[in-house]
Amino acid sequence: MLKIKQKTGGTLEFSIIPIALWLFGSAFSAIGLLIIIFLTEQSSLSCDRQAQPEPICEFKRAGIISSETKSFPIDGIVQADIESSYSGDGGETYRNILVVEKSALLTHSPTTQGAGQTIQVPLGSVYSSGYESYVDTANQINAFLNDPSQTTFETELSHLTWIVVIFGGLFLLTGVGVVLMSPVTVFHMDRLGNQFKLEKRRLWGKKAREVPLRDVAGPRIDRSWGGDGNSLRLGIELKSGEMLWLGVGYDNINNGQKYRISDMVSEFLSYQINR
Repeated sequence: MLKIKQKTGGTLEFSIIPIALWLFGSAFSAIGLLIIIFLTEQSSLSCDRQAQPEPICEFKRAGIISSETKSFPIDGIVQADIESSYSGDGGETYRNILVVEKSALLTHSPTTQGAGQTIQVPLGSVYSSGYESYVDTANQINAFLNDPSQTTFETELSHLTWIVVIFGGLFLLTGVGVVLMSPVTVFHMDRLGNQFKLEKRRLWGKKAREVPLRDVAGPRIDRSWGGDGNSLRLGIELKSGEMLWLGVGYDNINNGQKYRISDMVSEFLSYQINR
């Protein structure tokens, strides 16, 4: 957002508040935070053939905002399996499931109600890649179910925890970085005092550069030709060849504002020369 404080023949002063960049960074951070909150979970499956009143398997899932516990009689578990999900681009992701007799879920003990019918119980809330790890988990569970000599079994089922934290954390840190590194820029030109001052204000302080106005050559807009070619950055060039950039890099946010500022500075400097 461009805020003009003073614009006369002798003085040009304005500030640039990067609201668009702050919103962009905040949205990035929010996405990362939501990924971490809703997809981070720890889950496990433990079974005990010596449990009373009946041998039982217990599934536990703990997330940041929710948790659940489900238990099934061992005799009611048909097998462990893998469920697939297909994305629009043809990609495939997976999660482990338990195939459980419906009667066992209804009463926690086998009955004639729902006999022969099974349902699939997910052992995770999200799908992910890494098919071999899901196969290994299913094989371990089935090996226990098929071996009555094993009295206990326990396995961790959180295939995604670190991936989710890293992926969400990258979004979060990128967004925070954009917000923190995008300064409020204060621009001041004073013809009478022969002064040009450029000040950048951030949360942890401000940094200012001041030179005589006569040392200012004019504004310059550079274009980045990568991508769509619309990423620009605006700076003030000194007669020594040094560039004082008003932003922190190339972006395609508020390009119209960049050209407006360039025209405004050029007009002010041209007026000085024509005098």
